Order: sequence, then structure tokens, then C-alpha cells
Amino acid sequence: LPPEYDEEVEVRRVKQSGEIMFDGKNYYLTELLAGERVGLVETDEAWHEIRFGLHPIGVLDLRNGKVRPKVRKV
Repeated sequence: LPPEYDEEVEVRRVKQSGEIMFDGKNYYLTELLAGERVGLVETDEAWHEIRFGLHPIGVLDLRNGKVRPKVRKV
């Protein structure tokens, strides 16, 4: 089953190229998620956490125009 997202989560489908479109720009995630839906949750003005279902997988940094991997704190 595809992941479900709450109403306040912005949902994007990952293109075959591994990119998502957000705010009129393409951002590369990974081709492994091609065809899947990911959710974006705003954490502050310029950052959005990228989730696959409930699992955080990255951070979209709008200031730098980059996707960064989600780093787990140990």
C-alpha cells in the first residue's frame, strides 16, 4: 500500500528521474523512489522535512536549493 499523509503535509510524486517539483523548481531525491509519493513538512521558512510515510528521509533546504540526507543524532 502507498503511504498516507495528513492533510497539512504537501505531497509530491517522485519523477522517474528521481526528482520532485516544489515551489516551481526540481529537486533531486533518488531514483529509488521513482513513482512513489513523498510528503514535505515545513519545519521553518526555508526548510522542509521530506518523509516517506512516517519516515524522515531528508531535508529540503530552499535557501541553498539542495536536498540533504536526514541525519540521525546518536
